[in-house]
Parts: sequence; structure tokens; C-alpha cells
Amino acid sequence: MTVPHLFCFGFGYTARVLARRLAAEGWIVGGTCRTADKASALRAAGFPVEFFDRDHRLLREALDGVTHLLVSVPPGSAGDPVLAVHTEDIAEIKGLRWLGYLSTTGVYGDRGGTWVDETATLSPSGERGRRRVAAEAGWLDLWRRRGVPVHIFRLAGIYGPGRSPFEALRAGTAKRIDKPGQVFSRIHVEDLAQVLAASIDRPRPGAVYNVCDDDPTAPEAVVAHAATLLGMPAPPLVPFEAARLSPMARSFYDDNKRVSNRLIKSELGVTLRYLDYRSGLAAILADEACPKTRHPASSDEKIHPALGGNGGMTTYNVLIMGASYGSLLATKLLFGGHKITMVCLPAEVEAFNNDGARIRLPIRGRKEPIELDSRKLPGKLAAAGPGDVNPRDYDLVALAMQEPQYRSPGVRELLDAVARSRVPCMSIMNMPPLPYLKRIAGLQIDTLKPAYTDASVWDNFEPGHLTLCSPDPQAIRPPGEKINVLQVTLPTNFKVARFDSDKSTAMLREMEADIEAARYDPGGGPIQLPVKLKVHDSIFVPLAKWAMLLTGNYRCVTKDGAIDIKDAVHNDVGTSRSVYDWVCGVCERLGASPDDLVPFEKYAAAANDLVRPSSAARALNNGAPNIERTDRLVQLIGAQYGMRNAVVDQTVALVDARLAANRKAAA
Repeated sequence: MTVPHLFCFGFGYTARVLARRLAAEGWIVGGTCRTADKASALRAAGFPVEFFDRDHRLLREALDGVTHLLVSVPPGSAGDPVLAVHTEDIAEIKGLRWLGYLSTTGVYGDRGGTWVDETATLSPSGERGRRRVAAEAGWLDLWRRRGVPVHIFRLAGIYGPGRSPFEALRAGTAKRIDKPGQVFSRIHVEDLAQVLAASIDRPRPGAVYNVCDDDPTAPEAVVAHAATLLGMPAPPLVPFEAARLSPMARSFYDDNKRVSNRLIKSELGVTLRYLDYRSGLAAILADEACPKTRHPASSDEKIHPALGGNGGMTTYNVLIMGASYGSLLATKLLFGGHKITMVCLPAEVEAFNNDGARIRLPIRGRKEPIELDSRKLPGKLAAAGPGDVNPRDYDLVALAMQEPQYRSPGVRELLDAVARSRVPCMSIMNMPPLPYLKRIAGLQIDTLKPAYTDASVWDNFEPGHLTLCSPDPQAIRPPGEKINVLQVTLPTNFKVARFDSDKSTAMLREMEADIEAARYDPGGGPIQLPVKLKVHDSIFVPLAKWAMLLTGNYRCVTKDGAIDIKDAVHNDVGTSRSVYDWVCGVCERLGASPDDLVPFEKYAAAANDLVRPSSAARALNNGAPNIERTDRLVQLIGAQYGMRNAVVDQTVALVDARLAANRKAAA
């Protein structure tokens, strides 16, 4: 089978991002540039790059074996240099499957702020636009006359890492030009590369596509938002007439239009990663916080130094121990293109590897939930048994099992390997691992061990490599459904505390940005999805869940069976409030601020929708000999500060009694 070979006439910003994407898939990638220094650097990085301009044609052999061509060289006063010099050479390439020509939305000219699509007449305002119209015509003529598989891409303003308002703001040269009614369309370079890759997968010679995001916006609004993200004051507005702009910069304001991107979605199936400048700029900042190099564990994608290492967002290898609740986090991370491996039971391994994960999410304003199929998302999901993975192969490990499960054969050994690997580890449990509690000054850790099923499983963890993520979203496996289906019943956010390490925390913030930027089109247009990942500097934020658990979840346990969380909270609101406030008081004694915690009123309102018993209560009813004991943990912590609550003591005693009965019955 022929190895696909992309040749880029013009190895600039866009070509570098596409090259990185395709090289990671095993493609041969090469091209041209106009300076000797750049050519030398690219060759040293492994790219067969040639010097080219109108006066320096390539040898015919440079195009031997090429299967795909990308042309981004702009036309000059004498026309398109690639067409002028290499038309015949390109027409004679055997096996050429795709040619993409990068044009501009400037070919449409000024439309007074109205919408244009690919069927609009071409009416450029300036000389550069007229040159592009002529170049497009030349390339399409090559398709009609010679059958060359030409595709035209009309690009909005391209931005991305290293090419955004942040650079000018930091340099003090940013301007906010006030021209009422003026809007520009734009596109993040990663989304542009995604569109090109989609066209390569679905070629339609002769096609013309607009490439832009969903949000044509006034340019001064973009600069102001970028300044806000940097924590800087926005530059003052300057009237367009008074602005000291270069002739080229001023010419951009000659055109005012809103560009439609419907065709890349309907025909190419593209789901933009950055639907607007807000999500795109947030991702760029996350990109800066985490340099685009990989941990040695995930160096399967080679990043050529000549590409700068930051042409797009990093994809990480993530190991998730636990497939039920873990599949929710996994599916959200897939939107960022990350590679996820879930450790689970044999039947689950088969189900997830054969049919993927299916996550049903309730969406505000929609009668029925939407169902996400992991197989249709950008990243890759696989499932494996505990003996089939090595933690050192991953950039992050997430613990998504119940606390008692970590002492199970096979799981215990894998958990210990995670501890010894020193790979950053994020626990998504109500019950914080003991090493995490060591990050809180003043706690007597040994006195807390009785709350754990087997505290020794945590012995080899270093506190700085471990963080806690509060599992606030509520989800169930619907009765009678396949084991790869998860129904989200309360679509709140994951709240994770930072690591001790800035580097590991930056990785979390990048994942946060990925999930924030994700959009999904269930039909009728792209929408934001609930259940985000929120990274917090305070290590106490995940402990806010404790008050909810002791007020609702554990009080679902009664002598006569299990009751709904709603009833546990609202049957006696006064008592519920007293328990909630007491637990918040314990958290504040540990060092939490009121801002780290959730007001009782907000929790009580959410509890109205929790019309099922808690998982702890259901497990006790089903005869479980062990459950997570956050109730006992909080009781023991409170005792260290001389704090007691009669209702909490009664709850702990009742759960103790139910567990004792279950163990006796199982003996």
C-alpha cells in the first residue's frame, strides 16, 4: 500500500499544523519555503523541503510519489507562482488524490455585514482579492481541463498559538479600532487543519469551502476579551478615522461580512473545536501554560522541533481505573482528542472495545437526553484488564472506582504500580485517598485510617503526585441496558484541586480548556455540553461534597431500608441544614474558605431532582460488606477539633450496624 505523501507549496503556519497532524499518522510530509535558514531547519527535522519561488522552480523529481498537494503560496502581481511554474508538472503527477488551494474570504468583498456562503458572487474590494479570484479560477480550470483533484478553501482570519491578540497586548502595541457595525470572521488554526484533513478523507474535486468559526465578531471585542484573559486593561477605543494604520491594515476594514460555514459541517462532517474566539483564546492560554512537549511516556507522536512544538493542543494518554463513572470523564476528554484507556472487568472490556461508551446527557431546554457515542468523537477509547496496562505509559492516571475496590486482587497491584510510577494521579472519589489528606497541614493521619477499608493500599503514594476531583455529576447505569451505557442524572461539573506541581496542574488546565471548548451538534446546530472539568487552586474545593454526602447520601440509610436523597434532605430541612453547616464548619477548621464551599440553599434545590437512593444506601440494601465511609472520615476529622454532631454520630452508628449485619450474613 502506498504511503500517503503530502507536499506543501509554502510550509507556513497552517501547513506546519497540518503536517504535524498527518506525520503522526505515518504520512510523508515535505514542501517548500523561501529562506535558506528555514529550509535547513526543516530538513534537519526530517522534512524534505526545497527552496521555491517564481524564479527558482523545483526539479520535477521533487513531486515524485506525491499523493496530496497543499498550495498556500499567495499570488503576486504577476499571478500565482505555482500555476505559472509547475502547472504541467502537477497535471502529470500519477496517483494525485487531492489538491487543496488556500484562498481567502476576501474574494467576496464588502457585503455590508450580511451573510455570504459559497454560492455568493465574487466581488473583491481590493487588488489582493482580485488576485485571489484569478488564482482560484486558474486552479479550477486545471481541474476542468486536466482532471487535477482541486479543492478551494476560502479562509477567514487565522489565529492560534503565537498568532493571537495576546502577542500585541503583551508588547503594548495592540489597538482597538472602533468602526461601528464592522465584523470579521476568523478560524483557529487547529480547526483549519481539521477541515483540510476532513476534505482529504472525503475528496470532491471542484469543491469550494468557506472555513471560519460560528461567531463573526467586532475586532475590538476580541482584543478586549484577550486583555481580560490576561488580566490587563483593554486598550482604549480609537475611532477608525483617527487610527494610524498601515495601508494594508486599513484595507482589511474595507470588507464587512458574515461568512457561513455550513458546508464544512454538512458535507465534511466537521465539528469545530473552537466555535468562537472565546474558546479559542482560552485554549491558547492553556497551551502557553503547558509547553507542547510530551512526557517520555507518551512520545508516540513525534513533534518536530522546526514545527515549534506548539502548533496545536497536546493530546495526552490517560489511564482511568474504573469504567462506570470513569466512562463519563473519558468521553468528555475524548472531545480534546486524548487517548483514554479504562481498566475494568472482562465483560466491560469486551463491551467498551466492541461498542464504545454511550453517555446520555440531559440538556437544558431539550425533552430527551442526547447520547454520545465515544467511537464518533475525536479521541480514542480502549478498555483493558488491570494486568494489561503499565502506568508508566501514561501522562495521567484517574482513579474512578469506589474506595473498597482498590484492595481487590489485581486492582491493588495496579494501584501500587501507579503509586511507584510517580505519574500524576487524580482521584475521582468522595473518599479522598489518605496521601491527599497529608497535603492539609495539622491533620493526624493515623487516626483517620479506621475510615478506610484498607488504608495500606495508599502507603506508596507521594502526596504531591496525587490530587482530588470531586465527583459531583450524578450518573447511573440504567436497569436493563448494556453495561457500556451511562445515564447522567445530575449534569454538574467535576471540581479538581491543583497538583503541587505547576507542570501537572497545567496539564489539567489544558484538559479543562478542551472540555470547555467542546461543542456537539445533535441536529439543529452545535451546542455546549454540560459536565465540565473545573480546576481550582484551593485544595479544599473538592471537600465541598462532604456536606452533601452527610446531609443527603448517608441519611438515605434508615433502619427500614433506603429512601431517596430528596426525602433525606427535605423531610426535615432544619436538621439537614444543621448537619450541612456542621460539616462545612469542619472543612473551615481544616483551612477551607466559605468560597470553597457550596451554600446549603443551592444543594437543597439540586436535591429536589435526586429522586433515587444514594449508591451507598443501595449497596447496603444489596448486602455489600464494605462501602465508602466518608461519613466516618468526617466524624473522625471533626473529633480532632473537638467537634461533634449528634445526627452525624447516629448516621455513622447506623451505617456501622448495617455493614456488620451484611458481613455476618455473608460469613
